[in-house]
Amino acid sequence: MKTRNLLFRAFTALLLLCSVVSNAQVQTARYVSMNPSTNGYYEYLPQGYNASGSETYPLILFVHGLGETGAGNSSTLPAILRNAIPRLINEGKFPTSFTVNGKTSKFIVISPQFNAWPKFTDIDAVLDYIEAHYKIDRTRIYVTGLSMGGGVTWEYGGCSSNLKYVQRIAAMVPICGASSPSAYRARTIAKYNLPVWALHNQNDPTVSVENTNQYIDLINQAPAPVPAARKTIFNASGHDAWTKAYDPNYRENGMNVYEWMLQYSRPAQGTNPPPVVNAGADKTITLPTNSVALAGSATDANGSVSSYAWTRISGPTQFTFSNAAVANPTVSNLAAGTYVFRLTATDNQSASAYDEVTITVNAAANAAPVANAGADKSITLPTNSVALTGSGTDANGTIASYRWTKTSGPTQFTFSNAAVASPTVSNLVAGTYTFRLTVTDNQGATGTDDVQVVVNSAANTAPVANAGTDKAITLPTNSVALTGSGTDANGSISSYAWTKTAGPSQFAFSNAAVASPTVSNLVAGTYTFRLTVTDNGGLTAYDDVNVVVSAAPVVTYYTIPGKIEAEQYFQMNGVQTEATTDAGAGLNVGWIEPGDWMDYNVNVTAAASYTVNFRVAAPAANSQLQLRKADGSILTTVTIPATGDYQAWTTVSATVALTAGNQVLRVYAATAGWNFNWFEFAQGTTTPGGAKYIRVNVFAGTNPYNNAEWNNWNFTSQSPALKYADGSTSTAKASLSVPGNMADNGTAYLSGMAPAGVLRHSSYATVQRILTISGLSPSKTYDIELYASRSNNPGNNTIFTLGGINQTVSSYNNSTQKAIFTGRTPDANGNLVVAINRTGTYNYLNGFTITENNGAALMTSRGAAPQVSTENETVVNGREKFGVYPNPFVDQVFIQLNNTETGLMNVSVIDQSGRVVRQQQFNKAQALFNETINLQSLQPGLYLIKVQIGTWSETKKVMRN
Repeated sequence: MKTRNLLFRAFTALLLLCSVVSNAQVQTARYVSMNPSTNGYYEYLPQGYNASGSETYPLILFVHGLGETGAGNSSTLPAILRNAIPRLINEGKFPTSFTVNGKTSKFIVISPQFNAWPKFTDIDAVLDYIEAHYKIDRTRIYVTGLSMGGGVTWEYGGCSSNLKYVQRIAAMVPICGASSPSAYRARTIAKYNLPVWALHNQNDPTVSVENTNQYIDLINQAPAPVPAARKTIFNASGHDAWTKAYDPNYRENGMNVYEWMLQYSRPAQGTNPPPVVNAGADKTITLPTNSVALAGSATDANGSVSSYAWTRISGPTQFTFSNAAVANPTVSNLAAGTYVFRLTATDNQSASAYDEVTITVNAAANAAPVANAGADKSITLPTNSVALTGSGTDANGTIASYRWTKTSGPTQFTFSNAAVASPTVSNLVAGTYTFRLTVTDNQGATGTDDVQVVVNSAANTAPVANAGTDKAITLPTNSVALTGSGTDANGSISSYAWTKTAGPSQFAFSNAAVASPTVSNLVAGTYTFRLTVTDNGGLTAYDDVNVVVSAAPVVTYYTIPGKIEAEQYFQMNGVQTEATTDAGAGLNVGWIEPGDWMDYNVNVTAAASYTVNFRVAAPAANSQLQLRKADGSILTTVTIPATGDYQAWTTVSATVALTAGNQVLRVYAATAGWNFNWFEFAQGTTTPGGAKYIRVNVFAGTNPYNNAEWNNWNFTSQSPALKYADGSTSTAKASLSVPGNMADNGTAYLSGMAPAGVLRHSSYATVQRILTISGLSPSKTYDIELYASRSNNPGNNTIFTLGGINQTVSSYNNSTQKAIFTGRTPDANGNLVVAINRTGTYNYLNGFTITENNGAALMTSRGAAPQVSTENETVVNGREKFGVYPNPFVDQVFIQLNNTETGLMNVSVIDQSGRVVRQQQFNKAQALFNETINLQSLQPGLYLIKVQIGTWSETKKVMRN
């Protein structure tokens, strides 16, 4: 199929005819291929243009951006009208003429649509076409473009490989040109003094303004061209610099870009007709023939042909020219398909033309491939795999795929990959296999071949028995799980059998015919059990395992009543032992965390109520331990006061009811932060000093505190006779003048001065209330602790008054501060009367503890406590002048002062070395002064409490347990 531009010639004749008929000023779409890269363009002709006349016109060749590329047909070509000069013409905004230096000129404007990013050769081919078909002034050819078109403008004008280009155009205007700056192009432009005006936006996000800056800088380097290259950088963002640049109203130095271009012209070049090219006749071949001789030629009417160049325009990519620079090469290595080859000839004046030839390569008739499955194989178990060596050949193509299948033999086998020529087949068993290899060529034809693999049976080998590791247990545990197994290298295990070969006669297998039975009913001694395994060939093997059963350990039971050291547990969880500094030395248990426990074997001689004393130490307050029975039920919960250190010891007591006989008691850590040295049980509920306790929880009929040591008093009426902590009944009763209301602090409330179950419920009122304890003995003294605590309403204080002494308790979230009155004697009617007042809105009462004293001296475990001087108060006219209560104390003391001294009062606490360890100041405004001081951070020991007002002072000795 020959192409000799006949269409172009026919179109030219039609164009000339139309031009004569109409001189209308229009922009016309032309669907004509000027070269392979463009198949359509817009033509703008000036008024009065006559294709047959003698007048010529300056030419503007406009090159569009990447966004306007297209096929040059009626669907894509209108995209050219979206921007720049074509848009101005289309909207009637392009001037019909321009006057420069007194000369008026009218432009021909040609705007081609390229189907891809054009090369400088494409621009030159378009100019060749325009020169051949339009009346242009060849001395005034101007090239301009935007973005992609601006880049091609730089590359055409600066082409150093063909200096015809730079000398062909009179000036160029690249706008935001998408071309990487090149020193070669810049120096070519400078050498031939090609006028350049480049325009760009400063903040162009698409093409960097540095492209324009660097091109202009390189062009204007010495030796600089005349005229110097100029640039305009608009202070703008965005890629669109062309709307402003092409606007006829935008001028610099009085000229727009069109008037600026018309300043410049080039000397006229002679007219050189291009050579005539013939690529030869079309050819058809059939594979396997895959080469053809091309018969090209070219003639030049006014010169000579200087070069030939063959290129592929379309078709398969597989081909080889013997020499692409001669007229008659051979093209080989062809594949099936249709090729179009182009011969371009260039004459001695650089004019060029081309012609194309079509080569059709037909596919060869397909022949089936040949499969080869390889030589037959023979193996003997235990070898159970073999490498297959298949292959395939195809005389007129290639092998596209391989596929292995089994056509006969045992069903057990595994291919490593059934889709390759030479896989490994494994997992074979005795028998004869036939495997088939199927090969498929690139055109779908197939071939097959079979290979036979004979797998011979192996001689049977004995299995291996494993009776598992030896075991050791201690009675009363009398069973153990055996973990036997058997393996057979060339078969399988068909049966297991366990027997006893040595040891006591008493035992029982859960199942003697399985690999891993449980053997139970064991007695003390050493057993040897044998596992015999039999394989599928009848061979056997055995292995023995020893099971050592130790006699049960002797259990030591500690007698109650009596003392038990903390480290004498028989089992525990989480704790550790350490050396103790407590009296008697030895070990204590420490490192206690919540949930830790210790179990003790005890023998209770008689069912009774017992007082249990725990020897404990805790740096901070509110630690708790529980004494539990074996079934987990809680016998008692004990709150541990702060002793200041893990080796500062104190004794706390509780009452528990125990049944007779051997049993397990557990000491359980409800909280962390305490050490444990021993605990001691004594029958009865008297304290070491002989006192008895009445513990009262105030509640309103719901959620009582379920503890045998505590009375639950519904405060809305007088209580019945209250019981002692040991369960016996006292004669004491309690009544409250104004019951008030009940508040619930919640199930997760604080504990400390009393159990959480007691502090949970608060009786509250806004008026004074009187708590009367009746039924007491006027011949005895009593201590009373009162508890006031509430989770809400900060700022409320409860004031307890007994015998003229006030004690104030900050009630909000209070777990430590309690009102304490010691050594109080009931009136003649056996009553103690406590007034309850407030600061703030409410007073509170959660519960109280009454200690009935019998005068006996207090003792501590492991020896007597250090004694404190009994002179802890001074009496003046039957009134206490200065008193400190209680003494000894645990965590706080109550100071009472009744004298005439007033003013600033200093209270100092002094240790045995004379060091002041605590100091507080108060303002004493009247004779009677009461205050509670918290001393829970002090170590156990003897202290002096000194009170001073002005020149008056007095000192008391106190003991902290």
